[in-house]
Amino acid sequence: MRAGRLTESIQIYSYTSTQDSYGQETKTYTLTSTVRAEVKTLSESENENGGKIDGKSVYQFYLRYTDINKKDRITWNGRDFEIIEIITFGNRRGDMKIKAATNE
Repeated sequence: MRAGRLTESIQIYSYTSTQDSYGQETKTYTLTSTVRAEVKTLSESENENGGKIDGKSVYQFYLRYTDINKKDRITWNGRDFEIIEIITFGNRRGDMKIKAATNE
């Protein structure tokens, strides 16, 4: 991947789970890194559900290899993205393609 295509800055948040004093699971996300990426829109859709319009956008993020898994979250332009798929090219030091979705 050519470095000149990595024009966007994205934040990667790692997922952690803890139990509160009542035994309930508490999900938290902690910023682990800020990296450069190429971002492409794959699809955007809107559905009406009970008089409410729900929107969903799916994006593709291309970046250099970083430690990330499907439980983690990506933030870009103030929007949070849930990771759908991670594809690594080559070895551990290769490039990555991440498909992620946001509900708007």
